[in-house]
Amino acid sequence: MKSVVLSPDGPFSEIPHSDTLFGAICWGIRDLHGNKFLEDVLAQFKAGKPPFRISSLFPLLDGNDRTFLLAKPRLPLLQAGCEEMTNERLAALTAWQKIKYIPADLFSMIARGTLTDGELLDGFDDETLTVDGDRYDRKNSVLVPAGTVADQPPFKTVERTRNAVNRLTGSTDGSLFHRDAVFFPDDGGLHVCVDGDTDLVLDGLAVAQDRGIGGDTSIGHGQFRIKGVESVDVPEPTDEWVCSLSLCIPHPEEMEPFLSEGYYELEPRKGVVENSLTSPENIWKKRVLTLAEGSILPRKQEPSERAGSDTLTDASRGGDSRTTTTSVKNTYGYNPIVANHPEYNVQQYGYALPVGIDERAVASGDRE
Repeated sequence: MKSVVLSPDGPFSEIPHSDTLFGAICWGIRDLHGNKFLEDVLAQFKAGKPPFRISSLFPLLDGNDRTFLLAKPRLPLLQAGCEEMTNERLAALTAWQKIKYIPADLFSMIARGTLTDGELLDGFDDETLTVDGDRYDRKNSVLVPAGTVADQPPFKTVERTRNAVNRLTGSTDGSLFHRDAVFFPDDGGLHVCVDGDTDLVLDGLAVAQDRGIGGDTSIGHGQFRIKGVESVDVPEPTDEWVCSLSLCIPHPEEMEPFLSEGYYELEPRKGVVENSLTSPENIWKKRVLTLAEGSILPRKQEPSERAGSDTLTDASRGGDSRTTTTSVKNTYGYNPIVANHPEYNVQQYGYALPVGIDERAVASGDRE
């Protein structure tokens, strides 16, 4: 799978989720290609024919060997009280639950079912995990290959104190407030996995890199530089299960199987509409519940009529056509309308970016 590598220019308010990133890409597309072109793109998403799908942003380590990090799969690990659970495994389970990101090679091992959950838990020792002789160190909520970094994680969240300005007087009046900021080391960065029209994603990011992504862009947060496009080795979707690398909003027809058969964590999302589209009476998007990155979902067995191929025409390029195709069996989630505007219906990005999960990976317990 392709992944766009980003080098942060400074702090981010948080590591952006896929819906925040999608909004930034769309505004970049509008600025570069015009409003009509963006409307055509959004119409495809609304029709269930996304020209591209993206993951959330994930950290990476850009040392001697670039290490891509991905969301930890939300596996049905051994539960406390089961016959195979020991005190050592219970302590390891507690450590595993604190982890948010893991290296792509470890992700692939888990996804392909070559590592049982018992073996995974048995490999933990204090702050390290050993798998087939390879050692990974835990840095806060991240597993990184041993020796990759010294004493610092691939990112660090710091609470910053700022002055609160009275909008009536223009004075701070001695008021302060506190807000988190995410900082990256010199050998750190971000990346986003892409399926579909990578060039269109790059067009949007090219504009967003100077504007910034996420909160506090007015003070310079969220700015970055595009360093290139690379490949990340992840399994193709299997016949049974998929793991989403983005926030996923299940389509109504997917709700029952996803929620009853899947392994997931709910992530509530609510935001404000872009200020150029808002009125004083309506600035908030509707609150939605999404399935968090790393959620494991049952794969569709029948092709969905909501997906297919379509063609975009870019008037800014002299009317040339761009054909985009999305696999009909691999389209999960949708973009609901979360705010109404006299001219536009505001979409919330909710398409899953699926990768394969072998059935053995969701079979909890030690193998014979």
